[in-house]
Amino acid sequence: VPSTSSAPVPSTSSAPSGDSSTGSAPSSLLQLARIIRRGDPVVFVTGSGLSAPSGIPTFRGAEGVWAKWVLEWGTRAAFLADPRGWYDNFWIPAHVVAEPGSTSERTYEPSAGHFAVAEVAACRQTNVHVITQNIDGLHQRAGLPSERLGEGHRRAGL
Repeated sequence: VPSTSSAPVPSTSSAPSGDSSTGSAPSSLLQLARIIRRGDPVVFVTGSGLSAPSGIPTFRGAEGVWAKWVLEWGTRAAFLADPRGWYDNFWIPAHVVAEPGSTSERTYEPSAGHFAVAEVAACRQTNVHVITQNIDGLHQRAGLPSERLGEGHRRAGL
């Protein structure tokens, strides 16, 4: 069935230059897709922004861990002054339980971003690796092969 759209169809060739049908440069996403398909080395560097859609609080911002706890409780001095209070008022609410005062542990599922990165990296013909600052293990739960993952801060619960 012929297309009624007059929009150009993106080229699927591995040529690094612009789309020959329009004379314009390809989008950044199209350029990345071509690089990945060629098997060129690609490294995704991820952090809390990828896990935020999963419900994990980021460290920065108005509702982040830094704003809520770290400036007051997240110091060596606070720990030394009151180790139990440090765990009860900072570590457990910020990292373990669903919300302050709760006894339910946090549980999270990988975001669409985790699954997308895992799917791209799992393709045999690609040379994609991931370096993450996250300690949540969501890259692995999304199916990212462990040999393609570097964890800058290791993982919670190890």
